[in-house]
Amino acid sequence: MNHIHKLLPIVLLCLLIGCKKDRLSLSNVTRIESHTTHRLNRIAFLNDSIVIIGGGIHYDYATTLRSGDGGYTFTVLDHPESGKGIYGMGQAPNGTLYACGTDGTVLQTSGNGTQWQFNRIGDWQNYIAVAYPAVNKGVYVSSRFQYDGSITVVDSALRIVYKNNYRFGLNNVYFISPANGFVVAYGAVLRTADTGQTWNYLPIKDDNFMCMSLIGQQMWVCGFNGGVYYSNDNGNNWETRRSPGYITKKHYMMLSIAMTDSRHGYITCDNGTLLYTDDGGYHWAEFEPFTATALRAIAFAPPETSYLPVMTAPYSGLRLSILA
Repeated sequence: MNHIHKLLPIVLLCLLIGCKKDRLSLSNVTRIESHTTHRLNRIAFLNDSIVIIGGGIHYDYATTLRSGDGGYTFTVLDHPESGKGIYGMGQAPNGTLYACGTDGTVLQTSGNGTQWQFNRIGDWQNYIAVAYPAVNKGVYVSSRFQYDGSITVVDSALRIVYKNNYRFGLNNVYFISPANGFVVAYGAVLRTADTGQTWNYLPIKDDNFMCMSLIGQQMWVCGFNGGVYYSNDNGNNWETRRSPGYITKKHYMMLSIAMTDSRHGYITCDNGTLLYTDDGGYHWAEFEPFTATALRAIAFAPPETSYLPVMTAPYSGLRLSILA
């Protein structure tokens, strides 16, 4: 996985047509210099101008990239006190951004991303995702090569409050309220109604679930085996909108999903493929290739961004930031 990642594609999508077509065109792809060869894993818009990217090298470097102009230019911040790769990022209700990684590493910034504080969760797990449903409570998920993992709830001082261990890897965590959240994992999706103290299995399986996109009670989940799954009742019932598999359809190793509304959305894949749907996830069309590097994360520029139109008309002027 030690690929060289020098460039951050910033994609402006305009004049898309219905995704029944096999291949869609991008109006413009601008490659922006990241000034690092380290792997980049997560991206977060703090507001319409400040963008933070987390990455590094697993056991050697923690790297953050910061943009103050909405993602057009970036500066690199190294964190020698950490010395471990960053794999997850999550923002607390008070605006503090937390970044987590190898050996329990946690970095946090309460300002504009220029100053960071280093700390560590005491169990030294490889944390790959984090969410803060409350200012004083963080939920971190770990994975050890997909063989096993944990969901760890910490207080404001990163002291462990609750911890649940699993015999499979965990991939990401999301909260829709201070109490209610979800974890996507290898072969399972879990739900909590008590801020992470206990977790229940939802009736969905048979994929390595990588990412979730939430709009109200609607949720879409994509899997590394190429499946897309939908629920409109907070995960009580699920519909397979794209079946995983290799024989009957083209196989995609999906890494992230982001829906703009109940019909339109995007998926990024391990081989650099960007997919688009305009029917809620039943059908997906490829964009013309612009990279062969894994696209690990996707984020929408905030609506208040003024220098580029954002969803001013159907399929028009949508700006995405995608990590490669």
